[in-house]
Amino acid sequence: MASSLESQCAPEERACSAHMTPISTLFDSVADEIGRPRESMKVYTESLQGVGLTSVHQLEAFSAEEWDSLPIPKMYIRRLRHALETSTEIDAQPLLALPGKQYNFDFQASDFLVAGCPLYIHEVANSGRGTGFNIWDCSILLSFYLQQNIDIVAGRRVIELGAGTGLTGLSAALLGANVTLTDLPDVITNLQENIKLNQECIQQKLGTVEAVALDWFVALQRGVDGLDKRLQEPFDVALAADVIWVEELIEPFVATLAALSKVNPNMVSFIAHQTRSTRADTKLFNQMKDKGLVVEGVTISPNVRQHLDDRFSIFKVTVK
Repeated sequence: MASSLESQCAPEERACSAHMTPISTLFDSVADEIGRPRESMKVYTESLQGVGLTSVHQLEAFSAEEWDSLPIPKMYIRRLRHALETSTEIDAQPLLALPGKQYNFDFQASDFLVAGCPLYIHEVANSGRGTGFNIWDCSILLSFYLQQNIDIVAGRRVIELGAGTGLTGLSAALLGANVTLTDLPDVITNLQENIKLNQECIQQKLGTVEAVALDWFVALQRGVDGLDKRLQEPFDVALAADVIWVEELIEPFVATLAALSKVNPNMVSFIAHQTRSTRADTKLFNQMKDKGLVVEGVTISPNVRQHLDDRFSIFKVTVK
């Protein structure tokens, strides 16, 4: 399949493509590949425009020091350099394709129960709006696990990272937790809708829930101080379900987890994860170790795992 950048030149002129391309187009490609809204890249485009850079052509004569001085995250510098060197589309280095669903529940109906309450989830599947509007198997797996281990969340202050539709965090709220669902700003409206769908039963179960925007790249760049004030209070438990599907998300995710752990060193995290690349898994675990986080696998009973294979795991993360 021809790349979006290659399409700007005839085949014999393809070497010109990266040089003709506006920097904003490159950032759009990055956003599409890593599942973030294109709008979230605007700040980086504007950062380069602020120093007079509007097209890739201007970067040709840059030295290594000049590249490193650009006011954007290193991962985007690498992508821009690669595009310039190869005259092709950004090397996205995806992991494996996101698989189809293994579980089969109707969350509109809903035939999925938590603590005796039906859990209703509004999903915007196949919308092209990003991964945050779909229900993923790991969120169901982690919900089942919490239902078998209620003491993990009952009465606790819980944050869900990359909540998406909020399935896991809403399950925790139905188990009596005080939950903060977090994801990118464009996902929050759908999260709030799902909160409303389940609010009555959550209140009956003595839980609470709210949705707060959180961009992990902010935590990567600014640490705890860059987070919403509501996220700077200590959490007892952090939850995350299938939040790593491209390697570029590993560093900001780990930075966010580490930032929250600094606020409360006793915080315990539970991460439901689907292996798509052993290289990515190694990078994830190494970075958590470098941040002083200890990772251990938890036992998943057959009635929780059901028909999911061993690519699906749940990890418990604590501070060393």
